[in-house]
Amino acid sequence: MNLNKNKLIITAALGIAAFSVIFFKITIPIPGTLIGIDFREIFIIFGAVFSNLPGVLLIALLADLARIVNDAFASYHVVSILVHLISATIFYFYYRKIVKPRSKLLYQILLWIGGIVFYYTVGLSFLFVGIFFIYDKAAIISMFGGDLNFWQIYLTLVKFSISEIIITMSLTTVFVFFIPKKYR
Repeated sequence: MNLNKNKLIITAALGIAAFSVIFFKITIPIPGTLIGIDFREIFIIFGAVFSNLPGVLLIALLADLARIVNDAFASYHVVSILVHLISATIFYFYYRKIVKPRSKLLYQILLWIGGIVFYYTVGLSFLFVGIFFIYDKAAIISMFGGDLNFWQIYLTLVKFSISEIIITMSLTTVFVFFIPKKYR
């Protein structure tokens, strides 16, 4: 089996996993909102490590397409697709250019953890801006359970994303850095 075939198989598996998490609505609800934490980012981040750039973008796109299949297409889907494509691209290059070339495992792990936090910072910022500027006031009240201002929405998203960040960081760090280096 050559390397390109391996990457294709890995991309397909991660894409199916990301699609399934969203399609079957496997989430952890955020109390007080209609939003739930999903773990598609784990598969997108693994795609940045084990696939190529088109592969990681396909994984991110498949996850968001699952939401479109479940729901009627809405402006939120455009925001979500853009957020995941931008975040996946940034993380792919961050991993390839900054984390992977380091020779010491400790540096790699610390840079990896920083990258995960950065991934979520970028993603949450774009998501937040999209929610605030695309949705009308009634939709925001419905989604967040009250008439929240710009910063209240952002802080709500950040507050409830911390557990997702910790879980994603823990699972991906353990998995990525304890497999043989030649597969990374």
